[in-house]
This record gives sequence, structure tokens and C-alpha cells, in this order.
Amino acid sequence: MARHLASCGRILRENNALAGLRQSEIREKVQAYFKAQLDQYLDWLDRRGLSKNALADAREEMLDHDSMVDLESVHPQYLPIARFKTKMEVSDADWDASLPRIAIELRKGRRDMLRRVLEAAERLEHYSYDDAPAIAPAAPAPALPASSPLGAAVDDFIAEHSRQWADKTIGQNRAYLNILVEYFGPDRLLATITKQDASEVKKVLQALPASRNTKPKLKAMPLMQVIKEPGHKNIAAKTINSHIQMFKMFFDWAERHGHSPHTLFEGMKVAKEKNAETTVKPYTPDQTALIFRELTDNPSVSVRRDRR
Repeated sequence: MARHLASCGRILRENNALAGLRQSEIREKVQAYFKAQLDQYLDWLDRRGLSKNALADAREEMLDHDSMVDLESVHPQYLPIARFKTKMEVSDADWDASLPRIAIELRKGRRDMLRRVLEAAERLEHYSYDDAPAIAPAAPAPALPASSPLGAAVDDFIAEHSRQWADKTIGQNRAYLNILVEYFGPDRLLATITKQDASEVKKVLQALPASRNTKPKLKAMPLMQVIKEPGHKNIAAKTINSHIQMFKMFFDWAERHGHSPHTLFEGMKVAKEKNAETTVKPYTPDQTALIFRELTDNPSVSVRRDRR
């Protein structure tokens, strides 16, 4: 038996496909992480430009990533591993169990992000007059009102209210708000989230399986994939409304504290199902008798202390 279990353990340890993050989840996290970095690079490039030395370093790093990807190397050179794990909430256990796939994807993401930066820098080095329209330049788009990234605002909201919430309530409300973070991404500015976006979130809630947090298969799926999984009962109207109430509370708080220029999810609760069964059913006489017998005679020795 010991030899058999040892053999099974070796197989599980060596087969990385049985542990760690799914490939789609890895790619989603890598894309979100470097998309935020790319936006910062391009903004800096537009405002200040990059020196020739900086561009040369970026080009050299991109080529190094290319060669290491071909070798499928997990060498940490140039990889922002610690910051990526913190920002995208990847635990040490998930990281280790997902190697070498997650390191390779992280290197691809960094490589392709640098490629986009270099392409943008190359366009700034030249002028093209082919098919240039002979019209006045368009008026610049109006600047968005000041707002905060969604992920940071949610953290501040939870931190402020955690002093008055029980631990169980903190966990429940954090889970509700994580739906917003998962749908929009942690770096989405609150000012860019519209009423139409809120309506789409409501549709997602109505399609969300009730067993997402209890079934490992569903728990591992990204949000937009799990709502398409057939054969599962959706969450009840009461649960949908609990989510929406928390979303409204969060946006009300964000608007009052300057994190968002507007509030959302007002009046968006769904109607309760017709003829819905009550949540709590009365005990039957047999059940009542069983409770009394267990509390008095204690035949199954379940009650070990009087306070129970």
C-alpha cells in the first residue's frame, strides 16, 4: 500500500496539468496585468518620449524574452514575479503548481507589451503624409472626471467598513464586490463605468450558477465562462438583490468620497420569483420529537456540553 501511494504521489507531483491555475485563467491575469502597464508606458511616451538608451534597453529585453520563450525557460530574469503575484492575487501555492506554464506566459506578456511600446515609439520617429486628410484636427476628447481604480476603491471601502462588520459579513461583502472586480478588472477607472455597464453586470448576476463557490470545477472558471456553463441552477432573486444592494452601497460611498463622479445600481433590483418557496420551513412533529429526544436523552451523544 505504501509503495502504491508513493507511486501515486510521484505521478501527481510530476503531472503539472493536475494542479495550479487553468491556462485560460493564467492568460487572463497576464493580459490584465500588462495591459495596465502598457497604458502607463504609452501615456509616458506621449507626454515625455523615451530616450534612445531606454528604447535600446527595451529592445534588448524584448529579444531576450523571445529567446527564453523558445527555450521554455523559467529563469526569473526580467520577470516581475512578486509584483504580478500581489497585483493579480496569485498565491505562492498556485504559482508553484502552475510552473513552468505561468512563467512562460508572463514572459510572453512582457515581451509583447514591450513590442507594442517599441512600435509606438517607432511611429513617433517618422511622419507619414499618405492619405492624410486635409481637414482641421478633431477637437480633443473631454477629459474624464477624476476617479479611482476599481480594485483600490473596493479595498478602501472594505477597510473602512470592516470595523463595524463581523468577519463573516466582511467575507460575504468582499465576495459580492469581487464580482465587479472580476468583470471590469481591478484597474478600471470608476468614472468609465456607465449605467449600461451596470445593466450588463445585472445580466451576469442573473446567469450566475448558485454552486459556483462550492463546486471546484465552477470555482476554477473565469466569470464570463462560468455563466455559460449549462446544467446548473442560477442564484435566487434574493441573492441577486443582495449583490445589487452591495454594489449600490459601494458606488454611493465612492461618489461621496471622491472615488467616482457618479453613483450606480439605483433601482436595479430584480422581482422575486412567483410562488417562491419560503426559505425556512416549519419543523414536522417527527422532527420536533427528534430534537427533544436528542436534547434530553442524548442517545447519539451529540450534546457533550449543556450549552449546546
